Amino acid sequence: MIPRFAVEFYPIETLVKFLFQNKLVEKFENEFSKKIEVHKSSAFPYGRVALLAAIEALELKNQEIIVPAYTCSVVAHAVSLSGNKVVFCDVEEETFNIDLEELRGKITTKTGAIIVTNNFGQSVNQDKLKHLLDQYNSQVNRKIYLIQDCAYSFDAQWQGKNISQFGDVSIFGLNISKSVSSIFGGMLSTNDKEIFDSITMWKEKNLKKAGLRKNLRRMIYISSAKIAFTKPLFSITYFIKKKTNLLNHLENAYHRDGKIRFPPDAGTVISKFECAVGIANLKHYHRNKKLRQDISRKYQRLILSIEEWKPIAFDDGANPSHFPVQVSDKRAVISYFEGFGIEIGEVIDYSIPEIEPYVQDQIDEYLIARKLSSSIVNLPLNLKAYNKIEKLISSNKNNFF
Repeated sequence: MIPRFAVEFYPIETLVKFLFQNKLVEKFENEFSKKIEVHKSSAFPYGRVALLAAIEALELKNQEIIVPAYTCSVVAHAVSLSGNKVVFCDVEEETFNIDLEELRGKITTKTGAIIVTNNFGQSVNQDKLKHLLDQYNSQVNRKIYLIQDCAYSFDAQWQGKNISQFGDVSIFGLNISKSVSSIFGGMLSTNDKEIFDSITMWKEKNLKKAGLRKNLRRMIYISSAKIAFTKPLFSITYFIKKKTNLLNHLENAYHRDGKIRFPPDAGTVISKFECAVGIANLKHYHRNKKLRQDISRKYQRLILSIEEWKPIAFDDGANPSHFPVQVSDKRAVISYFEGFGIEIGEVIDYSIPEIEPYVQDQIDEYLIARKLSSSIVNLPLNLKAYNKIEKLISSNKNNFF
């Protein structure tokens, strides 16, 4: 069975760094900043904690924060836990990103910030977004903060500039399925020294030191995941995931369990071992990025032969974290490729305003978010999977599904 993503873990490099190098957190933060050409970065135990820190450091309280209806539910969780109100906005069908025309109607005098998720490596139209915010800020003489959610778009570009150059703060999730991974970590980046100083003070006040136990737990987790995703063991992992409930706590806890909460260790700083993993991932990042981009271009051409499929409209600055495709029958597609030993993924299979605990806040219709959540699959961005999928599609062009 070919998994939908690979666990990027370089054990020798990681262990050497962990055992023999000092100040790994600072080194990870500095290396991260260099990669995305931003002034300062600050590491966190999770991306959602970084987002919460940003909201609270910006002193946003009892305000409205606009969030795309089609994004990870933990974004809404962070807003709710900060004491602010989540206001949802629908997304564009072509890019899967927040609908900037609809966004105009969502901004009110109570709006404190806008969080834009740059989905699957595709940037929001940063020029239109900046123009919209500049117009509003000049009219009311009050700043609305812009937070870039880059969990799926680590190195995406807009007009030749990294998207972290736009807005006030950028947030990154770095779990094992992301383009850059530190196991469970997250990162906050900004070019604003005052904001960065506020973030630093927030961390000193709210996060505890990570001990040996957390480092050991992370070592065990990443080692187990690496083994579980290797052939032929992934066939067993896949069977357990699909046919039993044994892994539900890993996939749904603190995310899809209907509760607004963070993991128990969210109040502990990122571990040194995670930073060692992250530094090693950054070293190999550009090679892996080129591979994902090359395979995405291959998929783009291949899928033109399937009338019922519609891929995301990636532009030249995109850095695909996944290759999402709209299909007419998602379950049939997943089942079909499963029969040939290929895992087809689902990343965001819900519209947040339609799941607990946010369903009671639903006022408007979020038609595109609903459509995407029920129709998108993610094709594996590895060459072995692509070659197998290409053969299957090419040999069944006239009778595919």
